[in-house]
Amino acid sequence: MPQRPLSPHLGIYRFAYTMATSIAHRASGIVLSVGFLLLGW
Repeated sequence: MPQRPLSPHLGIYRFAYTMATSIAHRASGIVLSVGFLLLGW
């Protein structure tokens, strides 16, 4: 069986500004969705 390369681990990725804004955008969207659900409930 040939040795196949493993998928790259998260540690090799450099932390970029776009990654931080993407994570913040997703988190704020989740918080807003939950907030609107609780307000309407």
